[in-house]
Amino acid sequence: INAEYMGVQSCTEIQPKGCVFQLSVSSSRETDRQVVKSDSAFIRVPELELEIPANTQRGTLNTVEGVLETVADHMSALQEQRRAEDPALAQKLDQFILRVRAASKAEFPYTFILDDPAGNSYLQSPDPKNDSQLKVSFYVRSLEQDRSLGLVADTEVTSSSRPRPVGTMTMPVDSINKMVEYVDPNREVLSFPENCPNCHASGEVRMLVTRIPMFKEIVLMAYTCPDCGYKSTDVRPGAGIEPKGLRIALRVIDTQDLSRDVLKSDTATVVIPELDLELTAGTLGGMFTTVEGLLTQVHGQLETSNPFATAGDSRLDTSDLRSWRTFLDNLNALKNGERPFTLILDDPVGNCYIQNRFAPEPDPCLASEEYERTPEMNDELGITWLMQQDANDDEAAAARLAEETARPLARSAVADGYTISSDAPGPAAPRPPSPSSSPS
Repeated sequence: INAEYMGVQSCTEIQPKGCVFQLSVSSSRETDRQVVKSDSAFIRVPELELEIPANTQRGTLNTVEGVLETVADHMSALQEQRRAEDPALAQKLDQFILRVRAASKAEFPYTFILDDPAGNSYLQSPDPKNDSQLKVSFYVRSLEQDRSLGLVADTEVTSSSRPRPVGTMTMPVDSINKMVEYVDPNREVLSFPENCPNCHASGEVRMLVTRIPMFKEIVLMAYTCPDCGYKSTDVRPGAGIEPKGLRIALRVIDTQDLSRDVLKSDTATVVIPELDLELTAGTLGGMFTTVEGLLTQVHGQLETSNPFATAGDSRLDTSDLRSWRTFLDNLNALKNGERPFTLILDDPVGNCYIQNRFAPEPDPCLASEEYERTPEMNDELGITWLMQQDANDDEAAAARLAEETARPLARSAVADGYTISSDAPGPAAPRPPSPSSSPS
């Protein structure tokens, strides 16, 4: 058995979004992958109808095989007692335990799902760029999940705990400084009360609508807690979801290009072909910064988010660890302007931006293209549901209009010698001629 077990405790804060790792298991290569399961994470195997809740196997560093073997061991512990008290139940559990152990050896294909509302769990990928077996996604927590993590009191409902709309961007606090130069001093700053998500004290959110030149209007939101000092900033596109997706490619050739402004929404993917690097939507959230600032955030995220690369006992093999460090060194070289590279932002909702240094003239280093979203993109972004809702509203409005049009109207008219009444179901009776109209 290659199973391993090690207790771990997260030393980082709760992440802005939850994460889901979905691994398709078909061989022992998948069952040997390392798993970090935080106290708040749960595991599901749909094919076995198995769910490991958050309070079971809490804070563990294990393998996929080890997780399933631990489940089988725990269920086997009291089997002798069950056989004496309830033989039928014990027999069913024996069959289930055999299936769990078979799954741990990858004797049949199944799906291993790791879901952590706190965003602090991890499932190892030997090749993140070309890993077809593993799918990673991020989601906005529900109010119930915020409550379970202690972010919201049981009796408290705040706007910060409600799902954010598509395109919302949560930025590092220092990124808001980049927005100061775009703020129109004539615009009114609005404010409204809001409870602190950290200590739940009463505070105030300040909101301002401004425009980025050659781009669009955006909404700036800032919150500072007067009690605990918690700070947060949001940038929300003022134009909503664009009809088409937007892909922007910047060729960075000197240090001046590193100082270009960049607006990245949380739905945008970041790609650097020279490094075979692709950060999926939601990995960094959203931010307004510079090219250099974006690379700094990417470097910091990659350096701290992979627990197997930074563990004291070198969870990665020596060759893998050397390749990982070389990759980070190459990324650092791009950040310092030591070599040219291409930065690509791909946003299916069209809310990303890279500054044009030659505006309004074309920028020789900047290219952008719009594209039609696929049905899968619309499903993932919730646009299909919105379109269906609009279609249902249109059908309801058309039905109401047809009903109103079909209502009988109490009216009469004379046409070609007939009295026409909308109340009559068929043709109206001929109107008798008046005396004045008799032939002379």
